[in-house]
Amino acid sequence: MNEKELFPQHKPNRLVGYNYSQPGSYFITICVLNRACLLGKIENSQMQLSIQGTIVEQSWLWLKTQYLHIEIEPFCTLPNHVHALIHIYPCPDRSGEVSLPDKTNGERKPLPQMQQPHTLSQMVAKYKYHTTRLINQRLRTAGKPFWQKSFYDHVVRDEKDLFAVENYIQHNVLKWEADHENPHHHR
Repeated sequence: MNEKELFPQHKPNRLVGYNYSQPGSYFITICVLNRACLLGKIENSQMQLSIQGTIVEQSWLWLKTQYLHIEIEPFCTLPNHVHALIHIYPCPDRSGEVSLPDKTNGERKPLPQMQQPHTLSQMVAKYKYHTTRLINQRLRTAGKPFWQKSFYDHVVRDEKDLFAVENYIQHNVLKWEADHENPHHHR
């Protein structure tokens, strides 16, 4: 057996050469380890969150407090994965002030100064670490992994793409029966 057979080449998870800290919108999917349905269940087209699902949703809001140069909606929890849209805005530096639009009144709110922007992968890693730690504390399962390695991302290219992604996330619970992540879906 040669080296290529022993170590098959996998498709890269991210776009090669793309700067994932630059301003833009990113659609992400994060799956529970082994795609186990631990986040809750869907009944009558409504997601009923488990303890883990509640922590996952609350932690998503927590993420916004950690990275003030992002907006993080829409967000959708399904039984074994989450979908989200992350909007990264210009990160301020020591030379100037940058602000974000405030959705409530249209004014802009200033951002604290930072020297180096965080990448999408760093943000997702922090989110996954935080949720895993909280879930393990709550369930007394210290050190147990919760999330699948890595995550899926799609760089949103334009307004049409943004509308399609937002629509997909907002209506995803209604499509659970046909979702390829649903372990009960017959392919």
